[in-house]
Amino acid sequence: MPNGNASEYIHLLTSHDAWTQFMGENDKAIQQGLFHQVIETSCLAIDTFVHSRLLIVYQSRAMAYGKIGQFEKAMADATIMMALSPRQPQGYLCASELYTMQGKTAQAVSILEKGLLNVSGTTLSIPTENTIVTATTPAETITARELIKTQLRITQEQVERRIDFIKSVPTEIMMQILGCFEDHTSDLLEFLHVSKPWRERILGCSKVWTKIMTKGLKIQQLDQLCNIIPFIHPFIKSILLENNVVYSKVFPIFVEQANKRRLSNLNKLTITSHNTGFDPPLFNALQNMGTHLVKLSLILFDDEDKNMMPYLFIILELCPHIQDLTYGGNGMLTEDEDDLKRSRPCHGLGMAFLRCSYLSHGALELVLRKCWKLRTLYLDAEVVEGGTDICKAIQEHGTELEDFRFNADEDTYHRLPLVEEGQENNDVHHPPSDSIPTTTQGCLYHLQITDEIYWLPTLVPLLSAYCETLVELDMPLRVLPGAEFSHQIRALGQTVFPSMRKLSIRDIQRTHRTVTDIIHQCRMLRNLSLSFANEESARYVLEWMANDMVTLGHIPTPTLEGLEITVCERIYDGGGSLHLLMDHAFVALFHAFHTLGGQSALQTVVFAGLDLSDVSFFTERPTLYFDALSHLASLSTIRCIKIIEVVLSKKLLNHFLCMLGKQGTLTSLHFAHLGRNAIDDTSMAWVGSITSLKDLTLKGLIGITDNCLDSLGNYPNTNRSLDTLSIVACPFITEFGVRYIRHHIPHVVNL
Repeated sequence: MPNGNASEYIHLLTSHDAWTQFMGENDKAIQQGLFHQVIETSCLAIDTFVHSRLLIVYQSRAMAYGKIGQFEKAMADATIMMALSPRQPQGYLCASELYTMQGKTAQAVSILEKGLLNVSGTTLSIPTENTIVTATTPAETITARELIKTQLRITQEQVERRIDFIKSVPTEIMMQILGCFEDHTSDLLEFLHVSKPWRERILGCSKVWTKIMTKGLKIQQLDQLCNIIPFIHPFIKSILLENNVVYSKVFPIFVEQANKRRLSNLNKLTITSHNTGFDPPLFNALQNMGTHLVKLSLILFDDEDKNMMPYLFIILELCPHIQDLTYGGNGMLTEDEDDLKRSRPCHGLGMAFLRCSYLSHGALELVLRKCWKLRTLYLDAEVVEGGTDICKAIQEHGTELEDFRFNADEDTYHRLPLVEEGQENNDVHHPPSDSIPTTTQGCLYHLQITDEIYWLPTLVPLLSAYCETLVELDMPLRVLPGAEFSHQIRALGQTVFPSMRKLSIRDIQRTHRTVTDIIHQCRMLRNLSLSFANEESARYVLEWMANDMVTLGHIPTPTLEGLEITVCERIYDGGGSLHLLMDHAFVALFHAFHTLGGQSALQTVVFAGLDLSDVSFFTERPTLYFDALSHLASLSTIRCIKIIEVVLSKKLLNHFLCMLGKQGTLTSLHFAHLGRNAIDDTSMAWVGSITSLKDLTLKGLIGITDNCLDSLGNYPNTNRSLDTLSIVACPFITEFGVRYIRHHIPHVVNL
């Protein structure tokens, strides 16, 4: 009588003696009344008959399918085997072998590990020459678990042999392979899961761990990062902790390493974690690793009552060699007590971006006096106290200041060159070689003034003091109340700027005569941006520029390469925007450019908020606008045109695009928010005819559909040189159309 092992019941299929013995003992048990025993042995025999026969047949068919490459059918049979007998090893072994035949050794290991958890410990009789169980081949006895373990070990050895090549790859090649992932910590963490050799080599590759970027990491990845930091700490040079969750999980690990003096190579630390605040662990970490830092960015707390100034100088004391500082939150930056002024030492900080909700001129003066080597200073403040004295503080205490911007774009600051390890303070920032001043009076090159600190009594003396060194100036210029306004505005118009290369004048309102005087004094100007608040000022300035070109026979600024004419943003109202209605002055300006021809250096033109519509009581206006845009399109120097929120007819736009196609020099074109009636699929066909176009941006256009992309595709008589296409917020361009165009244009961005 079989003892209950499945392997012994298999002999009932082929052995007459075993069958006779089984039936005889069953009859004997019935006579003795052992009915439960008869039921148990009969069930085991029935299951063994069904399962063993089916498993043999399914396994034979699965392996046959695998040999001819029909792996989907083969895996289907293996799946049935595992479903029929989840506690028997045959199905798992079959699936593992099929995965191995396909080269998917990782999946083979996975299915065997699953089988090891499910199979029973019963004893099996298996053939001596292979793993297929039959009833006629010579067999040896082994448990199901041992069989799975043996096959798992063999498969794992195959996996190791397949990936062990990583051990023989030279370190230089490893760094070249993984160097492109230096800014992608998440990808590097995924690579660590490949195998133990990969993990060891990647953790030992110094170059790829110089930057720790936590942006986009999941909780599991953050835990993994915390586990490997003790192994990669000698390589880390830069750390980015982007939010409160990351800060709370990862920063304690860095504090621990800093306290052990293990972050000797760290020189850049960025923490953006609101509602965190300055706590003892942070100061302890800065005390231990601050001497190595040259770049620090801390945006930590969100407390309206918090005074930032004491913390600022504590941090500067803890980081004596820092050259690039981004600091702030929503706390206060106010003038502090006299003991703070007396006790805090000076610091050689070179670049700073300070963010706060409240700024006093006393606080700015204190920063400029204590950071006496400061060359680049960006301030971002919602409320300013003593705005009349801000420019005065810059003039008196910013002795080394080269770049000062108030409420500027943060990205502009981060695009500036940063101090690298080993560089001297004098290398923090250099102006362009062609803009170095001819005299040594002052050193201010870049200046941006906004509404909060626009006060002519202090602005005019500042501009006069640095008029010979200023390379870039961005400021508003509108009428202010007060008796001294006329005197100050006349003094500003008489100031000469021999080094000026980029001039942006915003909020032009009844100050157009001073604007033209300033432009006239900038003889080396390359980029001019004018933002008008009313049509009278726009008409006067454009007419003056046109008349000056006709009178002198050349452009007032012969080096002018970029021209921007826009509407002042502050007069935009709610859901709509105010557009300036252009007239003869607009036409005269581009007629003058056209007349000069080759003497013009104009390459980039930007229009925003202009009204070039045909609806008017003056019947000649449509013809004039056609002529104006025709003159612009005919300039052989034009390379880039941006048209943003401009009111114009479809007929006028198509004519303009047709002329650009005939000229064949335009390389970059930008359309934004033109409306359904201005640009449609037909207009895009004219865009496709501009064979010189390499860069095209379509933003907020509701009149174009997927059909317009046909004009940009690889069809006869269409643009074949287009290299970059950016589609932003165009609701009727679908993902289907974007997938089509990606086959014809190398770089397509769809947002």
